[in-house]
Amino acid sequence: MKNLAALAAVVLTLAGAEVRGAVKVELLKESSVACGVVRLKDVALVEGEGSAALQSLIVCLSPAGGESLSLAAERVRQRVAAVLGEAEVTMAGAASCRVKRSAAPQDSPTGAGTAAAPAAVKAGKAGTLEAAIRQFVLERLAPAAVGGGARLEFDARDREPLDLMDERWQFKLISGTGQFEAGSAMVRAEIYERSKPHLVARSARIQFHVVLAADVVVVARNLSAGDVLSADDVRLERREFREPQRGLLVREVTDAVGATARSALAAGRLLRPEDLTKTLMVQRGDAVTVYVRGGGFTIKTVCRALESGERGSTVAVQGQDGSGKFYATVIGPRTVELSLGAGEGEGERAAQPAARTGPAHDAACAAGRAHDAVCAAGQAEERRTP
Repeated sequence: MKNLAALAAVVLTLAGAEVRGAVKVELLKESSVACGVVRLKDVALVEGEGSAALQSLIVCLSPAGGESLSLAAERVRQRVAAVLGEAEVTMAGAASCRVKRSAAPQDSPTGAGTAAAPAAVKAGKAGTLEAAIRQFVLERLAPAAVGGGARLEFDARDREPLDLMDERWQFKLISGTGQFEAGSAMVRAEIYERSKPHLVARSARIQFHVVLAADVVVVARNLSAGDVLSADDVRLERREFREPQRGLLVREVTDAVGATARSALAAGRLLRPEDLTKTLMVQRGDAVTVYVRGGGFTIKTVCRALESGERGSTVAVQGQDGSGKFYATVIGPRTVELSLGAGEGEGERAAQPAARTGPAHDAACAAGRAHDAVCAAGQAEERRTP
């Protein structure tokens, strides 16, 4: 605590300091998800102003079914800070969260001439061959389609076999594809009488159309090349797709706000990642606001950027008089952050000081490498103060 208190006093000598309240994000030690993305509400408890709006924020993609990943607190903090801009974010709880994903439904063997076991189709759950096909397809949607919605449009000429009831019949479904996406598709149904389960009574080729729904980001008004997108420039809409989409679409407004348009974008256009480029929030030579965070406090001061960088990147910063070079993370326009909670061995550039010599370095090591960088800047300022 003495080290943190001393550090606060040192940084306060650089410029007028300001301590603020914060949105508190308490990271859980472990969590379990069932879909293809990990949202903030899945891995953390959020308190403070605007916390409700953060619940559905996508933090990262989920691991494969039955597997897990380690989600670092710093990654969560950066994701929340990217949304809140200059607002404060205080992390608490675990240093990382072990995120597990439940095992995906067991796919039955598929392919030409290969039959799926009747139990895998969940025959009898909804009563008809049509319901069995719907369940079969929904369990095999491509990962990009999961989380939106899907419906199947059948050919009216197949109505007679589709209405067969499982009270009398048992169904095996065969597909030529392991996954379904938007567009035309077909499955072959082998139909058995329950009283004679080893004898195929009939077979039918059922054609249908898969229509997928997804929330996508749409350009709200005409934009020119070089425009920096704001929240008013885009909106989230649910769209239906009848054919496979070529390439990726932007699915979260937060992934578009703050980016720069590569070319002119017409209103109503579905936004794609290649339409955007990262926006340089800090330019070399800028006077930047620096937030120093640690031990339950936040200190605000002003330094000069030695490098340019977009949101989330690490840039070199030093005191305006040229002293105390250190590295900080860009969190907004002309705004960077130095976290004093970064652990040894994380390999973060932000924790690396520009110089480590003399008694000042030895004293700062007790508080960590990040302390060393800021203390160097503060000591240089003190020597110049009469």
